[in-house]
Amino acid sequence: MNQVLPPSLLTNSVEKFLSKVQPGERVLVACSGGADSLALAWVVQFVAKKKEIFVSALIVDHQLSPESNEVAQAAKVKLSVLAISDTKIIKVEVSNNSEGIEAAAREVRYEALKNYGNEINAQMIFLGHTLEDQVETVLMRLTRGSGARSLQGMAEINGKFVRPFLHISRAIVRDSLSIINLTAWEDPMNYSEKFLRSKVRNQLLPKLKEVLGESVFEAIDRTATALRVDNAALDLITQEVLALNSIETSCSVEILQAQPQAIRNRIIRVMMLNAGVPAASLANAHIEAVNQLINNWHGQGEVALPGKLWVSRSKNQIAIESKNNREG
Repeated sequence: MNQVLPPSLLTNSVEKFLSKVQPGERVLVACSGGADSLALAWVVQFVAKKKEIFVSALIVDHQLSPESNEVAQAAKVKLSVLAISDTKIIKVEVSNNSEGIEAAAREVRYEALKNYGNEINAQMIFLGHTLEDQVETVLMRLTRGSGARSLQGMAEINGKFVRPFLHISRAIVRDSLSIINLTAWEDPMNYSEKFLRSKVRNQLLPKLKEVLGESVFEAIDRTATALRVDNAALDLITQEVLALNSIETSCSVEILQAQPQAIRNRIIRVMMLNAGVPAASLANAHIEAVNQLINNWHGQGEVALPGKLWVSRSKNQIAIESKNNREG
């Protein structure tokens, strides 16, 4: 099966990453049994075999449906057809959180992938996200009023995690399976009206193409990529300002006022994270509240932040601290 030649667009995308892996080393592929991840597993195995790189696969069973074990076992069989015999199934417990069951499942899935990747010393962990996944992510974050950091979408590379198909359409990825006559599992959650992503996928994306044209997805992806490049530059400047002024959880008003708004907002965000504000709970409204203490100061009191923290201004100093520290 793995001797059948995959489309060159897919092999070239995987080759770009595997060229950084040495013969005899190992990579890990995340596989759900769906079309995107099966196509990814096929192409990674095809390219890796020529380079004498070992391929393992991990199937994360979220146990969110009665048939989840059956789906996981079927995915393992299909991976063996693709000549990937080193496959492990890990069952995880998913508890709903403030961001919903999808976000909770994603969190435990990434944790399982990271831990297993470390266990087997995988040099890279391959994920099967496609162009449409990127567009869906950007659009969902746009509805939340997210800033440039969120609108940059997913990264091709994030530590050991890599997404070689991120700029390739879902249709090209999924259609490739017809070459090897492999039928993928279709997750019913992809069509459930309960989940925002499925509504964006099945209702909004087709309408976008109808109204704005076939190239709209690529345009959104280019915008996200450009934002990622800009954000990297702004983050670098921010780190230089933080280091130069030894900023951790407090900073003088003069230093903050001297910064362009984009840099100041990033400094405030880092201060909040350093103080212990949970990243998932940090919103633009919290940063704007600090800006009010800087730019519109008239003796107002402290502002509550997530994580039982407070930000206050005392004369010429902005500080973020816990209630315990304040009372101590």
